[in-house]
Amino acid sequence: MYQYEFVTINAEAKKLVMGTITEHQEIINDYGKKGYRFVTAIPVETNTNGYPRKFDLVFEKEDK
Repeated sequence: MYQYEFVTINAEAKKLVMGTITEHQEIINDYGKKGYRFVTAIPVETNTNGYPRKFDLVFEKEDK
């Protein structure tokens, strides 16, 4: 059985269309140190043009 953790991150708007995400690397490294494995990033919110604005980072760890 696996335990899952979800962390929501936001893309910050830059020039109306472009966005940047800078916190993901630190979050992934922090969860890795806690024994979690990064599984995927799921877009959970988009803007009116269909560009992702918010993501859920999914981590898993096997229950002992």
